[in-house]
Amino acid sequence: MKTVFEEIIDKLGTKKVSTNPIDLYPYSRDWSPMEHDKDYLPEAVCIPSTTKEVSIILEIAQKWKIPVVAWGGGTGMGGSNLAIRGGIVIATNSMSNIIEIDKDNMTVTVQAGATIQSINEALEPLGLWFPHDPESKPTSTIGAALMCDSNGTFGIKYGSMVNYVLNATVVIPGGEVIRVGQRKAATTSSGYKLLWLMISSEGTLGVMTELTLRIFPLPKKREIMLWVAPSINDATKALYAIQASGLCIESAHINDKHRLNYYTHTYREKTGKTADIPKGYNTLLALSVAGDDDVLEFSKRKISTVLCSNNCIPLENEDIVKGWWDSKHTLSWEKNKWSSSQKKEKFGSADVSVPVGRLQDMYDAFIKYTKAYDLPKVGTAIYNIGPHISPSISFAVFVDDHDKEKVANFFKYVEDMSKTAVLLGGTMSSYIGDGTRLRHLTPFEHGKSLKMMWKIKKLFDPDNILNPGKIFPENIEELSYEDLEKKGRHDER
Repeated sequence: MKTVFEEIIDKLGTKKVSTNPIDLYPYSRDWSPMEHDKDYLPEAVCIPSTTKEVSIILEIAQKWKIPVVAWGGGTGMGGSNLAIRGGIVIATNSMSNIIEIDKDNMTVTVQAGATIQSINEALEPLGLWFPHDPESKPTSTIGAALMCDSNGTFGIKYGSMVNYVLNATVVIPGGEVIRVGQRKAATTSSGYKLLWLMISSEGTLGVMTELTLRIFPLPKKREIMLWVAPSINDATKALYAIQASGLCIESAHINDKHRLNYYTHTYREKTGKTADIPKGYNTLLALSVAGDDDVLEFSKRKISTVLCSNNCIPLENEDIVKGWWDSKHTLSWEKNKWSSSQKKEKFGSADVSVPVGRLQDMYDAFIKYTKAYDLPKVGTAIYNIGPHISPSISFAVFVDDHDKEKVANFFKYVEDMSKTAVLLGGTMSSYIGDGTRLRHLTPFEHGKSLKMMWKIKKLFDPDNILNPGKIFPENIEELSYEDLEKKGRHDER
């Protein structure tokens, strides 16, 4: 009798399926700060090139009831794409074609394994742009970005993944191929929004193979500005003042003193000089505006007027301004993104979001828990996933992944930060996703509604073969609505 893998090989050929450990190892870890010698080896990796081939894989997997995990660029930080129960990894990065650029309707249709960078490389000669812009764009794939609802630099103007994606082709267990979304129209009020179910589902409902995205005119020019403020609250108030003035800014990031120190430290290493930062100004407000020369000149003047009247001071250091932008946009300021004094440690983050009025409370928790768990601070970066002031926060730390106790402390830190965010009226994750790291906490955030999510999961995937062990706690089947009501905490309304 043939094995499941032999059956898939018969259909796809030996070049598209491997069970060789050498081929499997690249799919055993993501960017999570796990212990350095820990990995989750799948039993096979499949490298399809079409939706039909993905359909064949899922049809056979459903027959054998074997787990299937879709893999994009492997840049996730929460264990969302790890084959923790073995099974098959579908390497979607082998499906990387740009299918259609429709300039008249301002859309692009791509395979799910296309990287963010490759999409923009195809659009740029036509004067077009896809504004989702994570730091990991050279390897981050568009399908994974949608499945984790990740954010990028330009959210305050263009929004997040839910604002970009118009429709998607999805393969569900059994091999059925469905298309969800509204074709190329910008909006719809017809039917259930099944496309939105896919966003942040982490591949637990289906395997995405194609997407149609909104695109925009490529900005003619861009101006980057750094300002310093006394506190996070001061920077936030200043940002509201800019919006109240009527200006359309392209991006807005707030960094705490630890992140600011990273840029000044690297500047000192690079130039041998000490950056001039006004005393008492510990928060960085980084802005960009885009347009033609007249728009840029007016925007810079108006922003200067507004920020100077809101207790902010310009940081007019061209090296640091360029360094900040390169770090966020190209990762090219130095070979290792983090300061040379920290190269031996791994980057980890609590990626919570809270209402704007609770930012300081959340920051106080960051200081408290990094001290409690003895975790070196990278610092706080507050993105906006708008298009409005909408904090998506990275409370980042360094983790020595050769020390099991420190790795364990990191996950305790993430748990305490996550619970604090929920109690402040926020959410445990704003861009990494639940994955394996938060699945035991999802009852705390979602309460009874988690049971409805599980019912939806079972409708799409009755045998739980799609990315099992993610989002839902291990005992989800045993938990009743009453159990989840007790576990849920919604103190802030």
